[in-house]
Amino acid sequence: MSGLEELRVDAYRSLKSVRLEHLGRMNLLVGANNAGKTSVLEAIGLVARPLDPAQWIQTATNRDASGPLVDGLWALFPTSTALTLESGDETSKAISIHANLGDGNRHLRSHAIAFVEQWTDVDRLSADPQSDAVVRIHTDVRVGGGAKAIKHEMEFRSTTPRRVPVGVGLPPIRVFVITPITHRSTAQLITHLSHVIDEGAKEKSVELLKMFDPNVSDVLISRPFGRDAIRVLHEKSGVVDLATFGDGMRRAFAMSVALSRARGGILLVDEIESGIHARALDSVLPWLVRAAAEAKVQIIATTHSLEAIDASLAAFADAAPETVITYHLRRTEAGHVCRRYDLAGLRDLRDEGLDIR
Repeated sequence: MSGLEELRVDAYRSLKSVRLEHLGRMNLLVGANNAGKTSVLEAIGLVARPLDPAQWIQTATNRDASGPLVDGLWALFPTSTALTLESGDETSKAISIHANLGDGNRHLRSHAIAFVEQWTDVDRLSADPQSDAVVRIHTDVRVGGGAKAIKHEMEFRSTTPRRVPVGVGLPPIRVFVITPITHRSTAQLITHLSHVIDEGAKEKSVELLKMFDPNVSDVLISRPFGRDAIRVLHEKSGVVDLATFGDGMRRAFAMSVALSRARGGILLVDEIESGIHARALDSVLPWLVRAAAEAKVQIIATTHSLEAIDASLAAFADAAPETVITYHLRRTEAGHVCRRYDLAGLRDLRDEGLDIR
């Protein structure tokens, strides 16, 4: 299977020495709140697309879309304290992530320098000097154990926009992220659906919606009153807005269109149970596994829901042990501990009454 086979996070945010081995097609990362599950997903996205500024921006803004970009970027680096710049330039500690991807072993090492840049608008002779907080990220990627590194520099400002070039030298890996609130953003859903329609893969998304309501026949993009919207063709209700069906259907729809876009790549799902009732997971999870196999997509999802874990065991009661791989991430005083379980091992733990969250 192509995709991520192994991940080792030596340093990223608060993660230290976290290792996931022998990943499968469908992978569940479980653990308590603040165990670092979301950070693992972020590390996967960055090591897959380390030279893409959009990946860094998305990673920084997924947790706080309204906060200053430079603060979000700075927080990605290990044990970063709040950015003040009162005493001059600041240099971060280094991110260090190893991965075995489709192009072989890959090592990302990155550090950031933050500083204040002053400037004056030359078109306004009386303009007062302005200042910007700037985060300059230096990336260094080694592929296949080679001594020569691919280097790239990206610079981000707090207020003034600037085009940041994409680095070259690495094969593109498709990575898409579903956060716990992606399904509530109509703009994001429309973007995904537009690409899926262009690629002729909409039928799969409709198939998943039919699990929630068998009377769904199609999904369209409409433009009432000059704004885009997603409409569902319903055999009984006619043409209705997707929001009519509630969080569960919107969440499933978000995963299905993102999975279609991730064809041949990786889909990262944070809190896979978000918005979906545990009983619906019994049918949604097998559908995701089948669709991922057809689209050659690897899914890595987080959950802290015991109901989601038990739904996985119920949904795959007769499946091969390697159908779903579970990694239990736990934070200790000495660092993080990550243990791998196939379905048989996870079932044994649950039979013993262990709460593996």
